[in-house]
Amino acid sequence: MPQGLLVAPADRVRPRLWRRALPILVAILAGCEAAPKVRMDSMRSDYDAGRYEQAHEEATDLALTASGPARDEAQYLAGLSAYRLGDLYDAELRLASAARSDDPDMAAHAKASLGLVLLDRDRPFEAERLFREAASDLEGEDRARAIRFAERAAHHARTAGISRTEAGAFTLQVGAFRERRRAQRAADDASRRAADAGLATARIVERAGRGASLYLVHVGTFGTRREAAAARGRLGRLDYIVASVPN
Repeated sequence: MPQGLLVAPADRVRPRLWRRALPILVAILAGCEAAPKVRMDSMRSDYDAGRYEQAHEEATDLALTASGPARDEAQYLAGLSAYRLGDLYDAELRLASAARSDDPDMAAHAKASLGLVLLDRDRPFEAERLFREAASDLEGEDRARAIRFAERAAHHARTAGISRTEAGAFTLQVGAFRERRRAQRAADDASRRAADAGLATARIVERAGRGASLYLVHVGTFGTRREAAAARGRLGRLDYIVASVPN
């Protein structure tokens, strides 16, 4: 089963991801599309074998159609895969979604993994907060690791002289797609919702990846996370992710 392992990095050696064994999903929630077990097993097998591109593609596809625990699992695995591929921006978006899971264990492991991503993106204060939140719902060695990395993040912020002042702009991330036609469909749907809510038309942002482009669908630009979250509420789509606009 796919696992991520958090280890203490030496200086700038990239840490591996948090240990997380993804449980087999067998329960079908009323009114929700269940993730076929064979698809989940395929994603896990690809991830364990180091086929991160395939795992990411499968998990991303499933996240678009599934709901509830299945969607959380898919977003989590897509985030792990994106991290392994070096795509920190997509990893942040996916893991942030999984971190909102109703399952405390899933949410805690996603927060810990997200903390590692934010450390790599030089955002230690946010990383420290996530590690401490994760530690409150973890046990044993996982909890100890989260606390150690929270302290490491705090130390990095102090030595680097980083301010706690939140800078930059924020947007609502509708989705991230490997195919532009799928991004366009998502942008068209988001634009209709945005028009009803008095927001700007959705836009597609192309980012270069390993071997292929990634198409991000964004709605709006906001000065604070709170403003972005309020706009998300007006859109009625709590699955949209509040994300920082990349520099």
